[in-house]
Amino acid sequence: MTIVHFEKFLASLRKRLFFDFRAMVSVYPLSLRDTDEEANVETVWMTPTALRALQDELEALVRSGADATSRGREIRKLVEHAEVAAKPDDGLVEAGMQVTVRFEDVGREATFLLGSRALAGLDPNVAVDVYSLESPLGEAILGSRVGSTVTFTPPAGQQRVSILAAVPFS
Repeated sequence: MTIVHFEKFLASLRKRLFFDFRAMVSVYPLSLRDTDEEANVETVWMTPTALRALQDELEALVRSGADATSRGREIRKLVEHAEVAAKPDDGLVEAGMQVTVRFEDVGREATFLLGSRALAGLDPNVAVDVYSLESPLGEAILGSRVGSTVTFTPPAGQQRVSILAAVPFS
């Protein structure tokens, strides 16, 4: 890939991810903003491929001298606080888990990755739907365990879901 192609790729990637990264600031406020309280910084789960894509973008910014920009700082924080290890297979619903739920009102099942759409979008191997942590469903099931039933309120009105499975994404 030539430098021109790589820069075009980065530009399109930044454009695609701009809004998802903005949304992540509210979910991971300390991991995306400068802070002196590093002990309180949360980790951000991502696939190894997504981490590599961010590292490549950061390297390109460093080479061009643009690593001190807000985008460079944002990527540096994500890379520094990336969590790429597989989650334990303990039935706990958290970022990085592939979750299967049943919508009780309609009996429909859905399987999805719980995490950041922006970061999952950096990995072409993610072939399942991604529900963000800040979505109504993501917020409702986060921290629950397999076998639990939770109620959440999407725009269409209150719904109940049962958590059927939560396994580490691979």
